[in-house]
Amino acid sequence: RDQKYRIYGDEKMISLWAIEAVQYAQQTGLMIGDDQQCFRPQKLATKAEVSMVFYHYLLGIRNT
Repeated sequence: RDQKYRIYGDEKMISLWAIEAVQYAQQTGLMIGDDQQCFRPQKLATKAEVSMVFYHYLLGIRNT
């Protein structure tokens, strides 16, 4: 695992094929997990959560 990758409490629930994407999303600030240090990979995202991903994405584009 990459040194910059924060371990999630439910990391073992993240599918092997998705680990690299989760690491990328975390390292770029698109997704950071919840207040319980979990990623919740089996949970459906709320509208608010998806909105934050788009918001962080747009901030990243603007800052490049």
